Amino acid sequence: MKATTYLLLFLLVSTTACREFLEEKPTALIVGNQFYNTDRDLIEAVNSVYGQLSSNYQERIPAFNELRSDLVQFGPQGDNAAAWQPWDLFTFNDLDGNLLNAWSTFYTAVNNANALIASVPSATGASALIKNRTQAEARFLRAFTYFNLVRLWGSVPLILTPTAGLNNIQPPKSTEDDIYAAIIADLQYAAGETQQNPGLPLIYGGADNGRVTLGAANALLAEVYLTRRNWAKAAEYAKKVMDSGRYALWPNYNDAFLFANKYAANSAPNGETIFDIQFNQDAAVPSFIMRWTPPRGVILQGIAGREGLGRYTVPPLGFRLFSPQDDRRTAIFPPTIVNNQGRTIPYTPFRGSAGTAAPDTLNYYTLKYKLTGQNAPFANSANNWPILRLADVLLIQAEALNEAGGPTADAYAAINRVRNRARMPNLTAGLNQAAFRDSLYAERARELFLEGDRWFDLVRTNRLVSELAKVGITVTNNQRFLPIPQSEKDLNPNLN
Repeated sequence: MKATTYLLLFLLVSTTACREFLEEKPTALIVGNQFYNTDRDLIEAVNSVYGQLSSNYQERIPAFNELRSDLVQFGPQGDNAAAWQPWDLFTFNDLDGNLLNAWSTFYTAVNNANALIASVPSATGASALIKNRTQAEARFLRAFTYFNLVRLWGSVPLILTPTAGLNNIQPPKSTEDDIYAAIIADLQYAAGETQQNPGLPLIYGGADNGRVTLGAANALLAEVYLTRRNWAKAAEYAKKVMDSGRYALWPNYNDAFLFANKYAANSAPNGETIFDIQFNQDAAVPSFIMRWTPPRGVILQGIAGREGLGRYTVPPLGFRLFSPQDDRRTAIFPPTIVNNQGRTIPYTPFRGSAGTAAPDTLNYYTLKYKLTGQNAPFANSANNWPILRLADVLLIQAEALNEAGGPTADAYAAINRVRNRARMPNLTAGLNQAAFRDSLYAERARELFLEGDRWFDLVRTNRLVSELAKVGITVTNNQRFLPIPQSEKDLNPNLN
């Protein structure tokens, strides 16, 4: 198979390694029996895994998850419609180039992680501190990569050793159960739950900001267990994060997405962000988040190159999720913007393609991710893509407790912390399990809006078909998984 054989034949040290926390750039491939030996070797190796994830999250994975959901549609004037509108219309197929690139990039990340994990015992010139840390980072990143693969494609090859030579060139698919078992084992290792490794650090600093932490391992374990419907374990790991004292909600919802708060402490040392995909203002690894949502051609904040692409719009159903008093509504759908002439202008919804005045034909542009504090072109912003925040963990806790036995006081306390931060009142007391569940699902849709969670939430809660039908999209449950790229199936018949 191309992605796991020829592409992964040797360890690729990506030139898109996350320079947010590493200034040295890898200058050569390390291949064959030339294993990593020094601290710098190991750091560059693990950075290559971060770099592959950044590559996939620049555009592909957010688009897969947002455009297929019920709350985002491809804009009528969005750029590169030939590549991305099929994902909104469900007309893409196994020949899609973005599909192949996403698959190949994830398996490159897997093999880079595998090569590092296998090489650490032989790295006699490296310190114990860096050996332990990079091993734990690689195990976390491998787990996160497989968590994406299994949720997007279902049964996929589970490769846990480096691909070398021509061995194992046509690996079979593994069951979802086996893949999830490997994910959990890697995350437990990264969390220091084995005798083999003390686990990830609590926090970093300086050039190492952005690396995965112990809190990230526990939070991802909570999400994995929630996906597996193991309510007790999901609640247990969510509580570890909540009780750690490392994380706190920002006072205002908008604060969580400001560039100035990217690695900042608030009332807790780690702030609100637990794990996100790293980007910087370097042209090699910029974030594209902010270009997708403003109207095409609208230039913001007086700096050339900050024009929107109009790719993502929100149907009326998405806008109506937010009541007028909800702070998240203003943060996501700002009533005004500052244009390239420094003028404050309305940031209003546009009419539907029919040009009618009926309210249900209105779609909305958003501006959740902002350029405030960045003196860089729009196409080279440094906004990270959020994966896990404390707010997400609070909602995981609330959902798990409710599913385990109905809405407890702790479940109410968790969801109300999220609601109260958005200036919303406490959830109605005395709800039964089903009513609390519905309220929780709606709260996740609001709080995690445009963070790539909606598609996964619809699939794991068995609401995909019914929710997409509400916006006129007909799908079957079989479409919860992506097709494996045809070129991969041609190379490996075991993928058919």
